[in-house]
Amino acid sequence: MYLVNCWIEHSNLKVNKTFSYINDFYIEKGIRVRVNFNRKDVIGFVDDCIKITDLEKLEENLGYSLKYINCVVDEKSVLTEELFELGKWLSNQTLTPTISCFKTMLPKKIKPISNSGNAVKIKVVKSKDLNGKLTLKQQKAYDFLKFNENITLNEFRNIFKSVVKSLLEKNAIEIYEVEKENSVKLKNYNMSDDLILTKEQKNAFDNILKSENNIVLLNGVTGSGKTEIYLQLAREIINQNKQVLFLVPEISLTPQMVQRVKSRFFNDVAIYHSGLNDQEKYEEYKKVLNNKVKIVIGTRSAIFMPFSNLGLIIMDEEHDLSYKQDNTPQYHCRDIAIKRAENFGCKVLLGSATPSLESYARALKGVYKLVELNSRINNKMPKIKTVNITKEMKNNKNYIISEVLKEKIQDRLNNNKQVILLLNRRGFNTFSRCQNCNNVIMCPHCDISMSYHRDIKMLKCHICNTTMPYPKVCPKCNSVDSYSSFGFGTQRLEEEVKSIFKNAKVLRMDADTTSKKNSHEHILESFSKHEADILLGTQMISKGLDYPSVTLVGILNADAGLNRVDYRSQEIIYDILTQASGRSGRSDEEGEVIIQVFDEDNYVIKSVLKQDYKTFFNREMMYRKAGGYPPYNYLISVVFSGRKKEVINNEAYNFKEKLIGNFNILGPSELLKINDQYRFRIILKGKNIDEMRENIQKLLNENTFMCSLKIDVNPLVLD
Repeated sequence: MYLVNCWIEHSNLKVNKTFSYINDFYIEKGIRVRVNFNRKDVIGFVDDCIKITDLEKLEENLGYSLKYINCVVDEKSVLTEELFELGKWLSNQTLTPTISCFKTMLPKKIKPISNSGNAVKIKVVKSKDLNGKLTLKQQKAYDFLKFNENITLNEFRNIFKSVVKSLLEKNAIEIYEVEKENSVKLKNYNMSDDLILTKEQKNAFDNILKSENNIVLLNGVTGSGKTEIYLQLAREIINQNKQVLFLVPEISLTPQMVQRVKSRFFNDVAIYHSGLNDQEKYEEYKKVLNNKVKIVIGTRSAIFMPFSNLGLIIMDEEHDLSYKQDNTPQYHCRDIAIKRAENFGCKVLLGSATPSLESYARALKGVYKLVELNSRINNKMPKIKTVNITKEMKNNKNYIISEVLKEKIQDRLNNNKQVILLLNRRGFNTFSRCQNCNNVIMCPHCDISMSYHRDIKMLKCHICNTTMPYPKVCPKCNSVDSYSSFGFGTQRLEEEVKSIFKNAKVLRMDADTTSKKNSHEHILESFSKHEADILLGTQMISKGLDYPSVTLVGILNADAGLNRVDYRSQEIIYDILTQASGRSGRSDEEGEVIIQVFDEDNYVIKSVLKQDYKTFFNREMMYRKAGGYPPYNYLISVVFSGRKKEVINNEAYNFKEKLIGNFNILGPSELLKINDQYRFRIILKGKNIDEMRENIQKLLNENTFMCSLKIDVNPLVLD
């Protein structure tokens, strides 16, 4: 008899503990089981399994009778020992139920969800030892199976159409089911050799390998050859028979990274990102679990792949906000990477042209090893120029595409070069306002204005995706046809570009054009083949992309985000502008960047013009220190949400009154309503993150709440 302690599928923080059951045989840690919990059949993860000799005495000590486990789901654990312990560590770090962490770590097909779908299975046929005689046709099919193991039944039937039934009757073949594999089809790229590293690259490569510090920050300007260093480091690790994880922040960057990695390492690659369907994710996960590949390329969720012998984690564009998980548990990929590198005793390489302030500060203090690349491979940094849109508008010029930018684009088109235009705004117009009473059309469920989308001829909310027809009558003053649209989004920009440059081929890349499977790859592949002259879009085209024919980048409304109240807004804009500028002139020809702004004198814009990260870093750190923001203090955000505003407000104030510790408490402050949910937030700010965590955990354990809580340890955005 065995005592089995399990983590149960339950989201309530108060039951963030194991529950005990009994079983007649030993069950391995990490295996999923079905158990009865509160009269429901639910999934649990086995934490440990202990042999017991006296059940009656155990139940007497516990004060209740133990239930048997209903059934065992898995033959072997779907979580490695290292991942299992990582899940428990993540629970403590993010103040999240352990079972929620396991859900986040696993592909949907094997999540601890009671109604999750099963993995897809296919029928396979194989030969058996032959006792009787076969006809000539049957013998031919039988011999074929001898030399073609694991052929599917469908494939076998296509080749030998009429012998399956007779071979089964003669017991010459066997049909059985296996889980489907290889749904993810990667293109076969031409193999390429390692490039010869420049002196600066070689020094960086050697410094990374020789560093005694297992956390290395590679700060390299755009176009300095960081990816080639990644690839050659990966070869070193693979030659040691270890595994490598390549992380990129966006799906749009995955195809280019896959192409470069596959050209070096052929089929020894798995990919993992949100663009895959559930079955594909499951198959890629199993490839790694079964040690069938040495390299994994993926976005944030790939950090949880079940490695057994990890030798290097490469986190490209480490500054990017996409590495922070928005949903519970709200982890940062960098923290998980560092923890896993510690678990495996390997290096984690953080790469960026614009490192996060926290990472660069830690590197300067020696917490991370700092390695820098200060020159481009072609030794030609792009020329950057600003255009003042306020002056353009005063002179009745085009405020979407300035005269300067228009001339530069036409020059590139005349010389068969390509252009990238960045605008961080979807839709056609950003808001619609009544000219009679100034009423702005707002989302009925969120506290933001609706954006007009011309392709669907509807207003759309970019938070909850609510759509509505464009009103002919103002609901406030009853004026007819009084609404005018202001601002512009990527759809309007596309229309403007096409009207000015009538012969140019234009591609748009934003959330609306990339909603279909593989759409990112198709758009970027088309642009790489020069099937389009101009690529325009939102932030997803601002980083990591490398096209030799792009010699001009235009950035529109470049300073629009500088007025946000968030403490990180300056850093975010600096990153976007610098990264977008880096897409220009990456080959032999010098690149040019036109940045359209309203405020040319802002220090962020001036730092971008000078391409001077260090000056920006020092200036921004002064503001962070004065405000007591990271990296000088830690933050924890607690957001209370629900449909009854007064209830949410009271819960937030009651929570604040019970917080006691050596830290500051900001709020409660009311946030924008989202999806009919009123929200209030409390922020804890202090030097001791563990003290703040313990304070919150104590209140979670001792109190029942009449609303939803969302806890974000070290939030990146506080809008």
